[in-house]
Amino acid sequence: LLTHAEGRYRHFLFMVLIPLAGVAVDALLRRQWPRPAWAAAAGAALGLALLPLFAYYPWAWAAGGAERSVQRWVGDRRLTAGDVTGAERAYRAALAAWETPDGWIALGQLRRAEGDAAGAEEAFRLALAVEPTYVGASANLGDLLRAEGRDDEARAAFRGRFLEQGR
Repeated sequence: LLTHAEGRYRHFLFMVLIPLAGVAVDALLRRQWPRPAWAAAAGAALGLALLPLFAYYPWAWAAGGAERSVQRWVGDRRLTAGDVTGAERAYRAALAAWETPDGWIALGQLRRAEGDAAGAEEAFRLALAVEPTYVGASANLGDLLRAEGRDDEARAAFRGRFLEQGR
């Protein structure tokens, strides 16, 4: 239970384990161990515990996701303030950091609000190119096509794509 990969199975145990760890540290510190030996042992244990974090954590993935999130937040704030050009610039920076369907959808919704139906359609189709089964992209594309009176194309977009059941 403690070593299972999903935190939801063990998180409730931390309420007990954290105070017990504090009691254990207190008990160890009360012993008359030589301080340098204790510091070396604690440092070695901490180093071994942090080794997977530094050696195997996907830092590039995390940095791209963080950059994307910050740029999307900046774009949303600029759009709220009425700075459409700044919002589009921030949305494009978010897409450059990490291309996600949601990034293309945000850009498509911005273009649609500005009256650029062709640009919005292009952005929604790019969202579908990133993730063909993403319902948000097909719904936005279908809504745009329906508003333009392209009913047959809208029905096809609303239908979306699904994976085969075996996959």
